[in-house]
This record gives sequence, C-alpha cells and structure tokens, in this order.
Amino acid sequence: MLLSVLIRRMHDTGRYGFALLIVALPYGGPFILLYFLLADSQPETNIFGDPPT
Repeated sequence: MLLSVLIRRMHDTGRYGFALLIVALPYGGPFILLYFLLADSQPETNIFGDPPT
C-alpha cells in the first residue's frame, strides 16, 4: 500500500512513478526523493488526472 501512495504522490507532482527508483542512487537518492515528495502538487490537471482536493 505504501508503494501505491508514493506513486500517487509522484503523479500529483507531475512525475512518473518510475522516479521512485532514484532512491537506489547512493548518498543523494533518498534526499532527492524526499524533495520530490515534499514538492507542491500541480494546480492544473496533468496527464494523470485532476489534482487532489
């Protein structure tokens, strides 16, 4: 279930779910992923659907 939540969050920020693989990079990968997850959602509709309310 955690994986599906992370993928949904990545979609909300306009990135693909495969961006979660960045965590495999040594040293900086988890920090980059944390930045992606804390970024604001896109206010407009993206290719994955309407923004969450």
